[in-house]
Amino acid sequence: MSKPLVFISYSHKDEAKKDRLLDHLSVLQPELIDLWSDDRLGPGADWEQEISEAVSRARVAILLITANFLNSNFILRAEVPRFLERHEDKSLTVFPVIVKPCPWKQVEWLMRMNVRPKNGKPIWGDSKSVDKYLANIADEVADTIKNAKSNVGSAPTAPKILIVDDDPRYRRSIQFVFRDTDITFLEAGSVEEGERILERDKEVQIILLDLQLPKEDGTKLLVHLSGRSSNYKIIILTGHEEMLTACDAMLYNVFSYLSKGLASDSLRQAVELALQQVEREK
Repeated sequence: MSKPLVFISYSHKDEAKKDRLLDHLSVLQPELIDLWSDDRLGPGADWEQEISEAVSRARVAILLITANFLNSNFILRAEVPRFLERHEDKSLTVFPVIVKPCPWKQVEWLMRMNVRPKNGKPIWGDSKSVDKYLANIADEVADTIKNAKSNVGSAPTAPKILIVDDDPRYRRSIQFVFRDTDITFLEAGSVEEGERILERDKEVQIILLDLQLPKEDGTKLLVHLSGRSSNYKIIILTGHEEMLTACDAMLYNVFSYLSKGLASDSLRQAVELALQQVEREK
């Protein structure tokens, strides 16, 4: 099983500060955590998609708060909303770290969170205490991961569902339907991204799949899973029912086939039936 992922969100203008933090967090590898920052993006990578995937998989997100961070359009548009969404549903622990003096108290979403250091003073405001503060953050991350692991034996593992749909608003609407549950949702905007998530995360039990995706249709994911699709309960969610016949659905071992226009109760019922089937098969 892969280690819990710790995602570092930062402005490239603060690269040196990020590297200093990584020096401390790296002590927790490889036994306890896996670290992710955009240093891991290779040449020619679809960087926006890979960042989105990493955000979906993260268990902890550390936000290095500076004026550069708060002025980054990409961070505020693509990362922060997802952090807050997952923090709200308790699937992600967020550590906003005040790195340098900046008007962070004027930012509404930051004011609602517990920042580090707990006194709200910037880490680099006192050069003699930088390593002490960074070590405290590493210790707190370690405690968070260990506490989560210690609770695994006392409670069932939360179900994990992958949504493959190119519309982020629709993906969010699905998660809203299940907001009162402990289900963990992963998101993919394409077949390729869905395949990568399934290769890396072996705990996914259910796949909610749109058949009409950019450049390709969702049946390509069904083909990719052919021969091992019984490992998943696949629920087709589409507004284009003609794209997959009932015979094809049986061929690909599709668990359920729903129109996007159906009420949320129908989706919820289909997912509950799929989870019941998963439990029976265990």
